[in-house]
Amino acid sequence: MNRMFAGWFCADRFGILNKHSCFDVAEFNEKFPTAKNLKIADICDVRAIELMKQNKPIVVLWSGGVDSTAIVCSFLKNNIPLDQLTVAYSAMTEEEYPYFLQVMKAQGINVIRQDDIPTYCDELRDCLAINGWCADQLFGSDIHRFNSELYNYDWMNGIREMMKVRRIRLTERSFNVIEQIYSDYAKRLGLNVKHFCEFTWMYNFGIKWSYVREVQRMLCTRNASRECVVNFFETDDFQSWSVNNFENIKLHNVFKEPKWYKKELKQYIFDYNHDEDYFLNKPKVNSRSTVKPEGRRVFVLDTDGYHIFQYKSKSEDNISALQQKISEKYLKHEY
Repeated sequence: MNRMFAGWFCADRFGILNKHSCFDVAEFNEKFPTAKNLKIADICDVRAIELMKQNKPIVVLWSGGVDSTAIVCSFLKNNIPLDQLTVAYSAMTEEEYPYFLQVMKAQGINVIRQDDIPTYCDELRDCLAINGWCADQLFGSDIHRFNSELYNYDWMNGIREMMKVRRIRLTERSFNVIEQIYSDYAKRLGLNVKHFCEFTWMYNFGIKWSYVREVQRMLCTRNASRECVVNFFETDDFQSWSVNNFENIKLHNVFKEPKWYKKELKQYIFDYNHDEDYFLNKPKVNSRSTVKPEGRRVFVLDTDGYHIFQYKSKSEDNISALQQKISEKYLKHEY
């Protein structure tokens, strides 16, 4: 199941499924958030003010996508002093949202192009480096980009078909085990999962979350830079909003109807910059400009902290062999 969603190992942050892993996973016991009828706009405002009160320079890692654009707007709407704000972007951003880039330049906002965002982040000190990680987990899953037709399939039929798309071959016995385990998982979380889009939200929110909240720190090589990293959308209120929104996920296939894609965040952006085209037509774009391929390196977070593994010699570049060797360090004894 992990392979269907991601190219990395992700733990279940609610600690229910980790017993099924071949890896010796640390103890996770986070509680499933309580649903609350909150407004995204209010949560964004509170979050921005909370971060501004830390009185540190704020660097927003802006891709031009909905999540990071909403972050920029949250600070501007709440009157951040411009000498406190820096917006760092990459070349991809100039294609994804050129209009807002020009608006910010015209307003005198300090915008800087950094074509190697991870290296730039690794050099930051004594500031807040704010990214949009965890926002995707609030709204659903980007796995639907591989086949948007499966969005409202029955959840198990969706899994069967998506496995084919992802070229993962399983036996009928394996599918039966998956159905049993994830039916129980949904029940224990208090979720009535019927549609594939609801299942993918559940997996993204409960399991892939454990990776995305750490990825920016994992890419840093220094603790001083890791201490700067802030995931804007990680707070309890955002999570409670997401759980409350669960019943609405099935209503619109956002990969076919872009006007519904993260509509609440796009409304928040529209209220600030009045860009109707962005509000109505902005879809999911997998820019991920804050991440770059890391050829010979493997990143791990364990109970001792963050680790970066790599070959001593550049002539050794078999990344698969390196991943295999490292994974063996974390296998349970029986494996």
